[in-house]
Amino acid sequence: MPYNIDSKSGGDSKENDAFMEKCVAGVMKSGKDKSSAIAICKTTLKKKKESNSELDLVIDEEVVSTFNKYKEKYLRATKSALNVDERTAMGMFLVHLARNNYNIP
Repeated sequence: MPYNIDSKSGGDSKENDAFMEKCVAGVMKSGKDKSSAIAICKTTLKKKKESNSELDLVIDEEVVSTFNKYKEKYLRATKSALNVDERTAMGMFLVHLARNNYNIP
């Protein structure tokens, strides 16, 4: 399945698709829905690519924790204030997390 990985992270390559498939399945086993799992895995992949570390299936628990803690509140506020769909709001949330070192001020 293509995941629309950013070209800076290597795009939808076989390697990235394999990582995403394995990661999404693992995150969904922990009870997350598919869209949340994809968002978590894309963020994890991006962090790993930026740090030039070897790809493996270690999910950054800090990212997962922050994501889960603020996801619904941020999505509701963003969708309402900016009149955007959930996918756009999710992208904005992930950008916000990344820009703030995965901390919500």
